[in-house]
Amino acid sequence: MIFVNDLQSRVSINSNLINSAFQRVLDSSYFILGNEVNSFEEEFASYLKVNYCASVANGSDALELAMKSISIGINSKIATVANAGFYSTQAILNLSAEPIYIDVNENNYLIDLNHLEDALKKYTIDAVVITHLFGQSVDMSSVLKLKEKYNFFLIEDCAQSHGSKFKNQMTGSFGDLSTFSFYPTKNLGCLGDGGAVVSNDKKLIEKIKMLRQYGWKNKYISELPGGVNSRLDELQAAILRDFLPLLDDWNHKRREVAKRYFKGIANDKVNLPSSEVDQSVFHLFVIKADDRNGLKDYLYKHNIASEIHYPIIDSEQKTVRENLKLNDYNDLTISKELSEKIITIPCYPELSNDKIDQIIGVINNW
Repeated sequence: MIFVNDLQSRVSINSNLINSAFQRVLDSSYFILGNEVNSFEEEFASYLKVNYCASVANGSDALELAMKSISIGINSKIATVANAGFYSTQAILNLSAEPIYIDVNENNYLIDLNHLEDALKKYTIDAVVITHLFGQSVDMSSVLKLKEKYNFFLIEDCAQSHGSKFKNQMTGSFGDLSTFSFYPTKNLGCLGDGGAVVSNDKKLIEKIKMLRQYGWKNKYISELPGGVNSRLDELQAAILRDFLPLLDDWNHKRREVAKRYFKGIANDKVNLPSSEVDQSVFHLFVIKADDRNGLKDYLYKHNIASEIHYPIIDSEQKTVRENLKLNDYNDLTISKELSEKIITIPCYPELSNDKIDQIIGVINNW
């Protein structure tokens, strides 16, 4: 079976690196908020060309703490997309704020900035979450123009865009705050959960570092309400430090996989994404088919796994429908259509050319 992700290969190829990182931490006998965490935060910020990084326990906490640091709460309105797996919605709901859902473009599945401006005209929106989905970058020049015009906090959700760029500037370096997940399947993933918030605003990062540890200003001295326990541990930080120098090469290999797909897949029943290959890092390679289930079954019969990212848009999730009174701004025609037609095929650095060609052949014969 060709899996959508092959973490066994990732671990096997890098076993010496992983063992060395773990031994380094074991030798230090320091497991929480030590040198590995501090060093990773500095190195990741430097990689992104931002000033500050605060690591946390996971990407979901990164989103929620980023919002909490800018005082998002009851009566706050946050613009976000509904086709990105519920993560931003969950953070918004956890803070008793209201999601304002924005539809996406049919060509690249990213936020439709014309629809965003329509919402900004109709509502007082406190923050906008820009999700760089599937490894692509949103048009950040246009986003920054909207930010200047409508004065909102900008949060970049970079959980799927480690190392991607917009006009040669890293995603994650445009926002007031930007969030990352280091879940094992991410382009930069650890061997468990992990996340981070980055910013050029020192005060915001200081707040997040307090919030991630009980709201402490100093040990046992709690001065900031809303604190939690959300810390990246030393073992995961050590892995991320040693994986970070490999990220650009891994992303290059993802692009090479994507190029073979773009060149080789030729089936009128399948639509390929519209991506700028040199800018995207292809966290996922998502195609579209009217008979999505038929294609998924056909792939499985030929020992090729696939996934759906994502089958239910956020506004139709039970926890949203039962707890929010959704208003008439929710025209999510494209998001809904995509949820019924998209399917993710394997795309990762360790995928061999033979397997890529096998996948292309099966799709073309469907």
